[in-house]
Amino acid sequence: MKKSRIILLLLTFLIVVFVALLVFPFLRQKYADKDLHSAMLIGVTDLKGGYSLIEARPRTKNDIDDYSRELGWQGGYHALYKKTGYILPIQETVFLIQDNSIYPMENISKTLDYFKERLNYAVTGLSGEIWNFSVIKTPDEIKGIVDDIIVYEGSSSSNGKPLHAFSAYFIKGDVFQAITLSGDENAVSMNELIDYVKMISNLTSQAQ
Repeated sequence: MKKSRIILLLLTFLIVVFVALLVFPFLRQKYADKDLHSAMLIGVTDLKGGYSLIEARPRTKNDIDDYSRELGWQGGYHALYKKTGYILPIQETVFLIQDNSIYPMENISKTLDYFKERLNYAVTGLSGEIWNFSVIKTPDEIKGIVDDIIVYEGSSSSNGKPLHAFSAYFIKGDVFQAITLSGDENAVSMNELIDYVKMISNLTSQAQ
């Protein structure tokens, strides 16, 4: 009886060790991936004019489309920031959305093909408003700091108030980055988007 108990304990120990060897590398890689993706997000203190972080989370396969899955999407991170200020006497609101994704190196260039084939597109905004985007000339300040980039300008309205947006989709190494700056017409600027593309480009280089 004593011998069988020792054998049972030994088997249990071996099973635990076996499971640990399988699970721990997976968990370690999972948290390493999370750190990698989140390290490429702009910090709140680096944003202009008092933004606050509304949401930051890992992206899941439910967040991406079939085209991204086909290209071998390997994970990513999403962040949403909001800034509320005043251009007296009117209150102005700006949203900043940043998404990053990692793909196999052999497919990374194809992530921009999707956008290059769409010179115009429409999308539903955070409050249900319809945005219409069109490709514009990429500013020289950011053209050479990434591997490839496409920039859009968008317009919409909410309760009769004009809204404006700028979006940049770009790749650097094996990372696809998407950033959209949107909000009240007088509070959104291309110069701010340019600054954030530069920041994200540097963060991506440091993370790789």
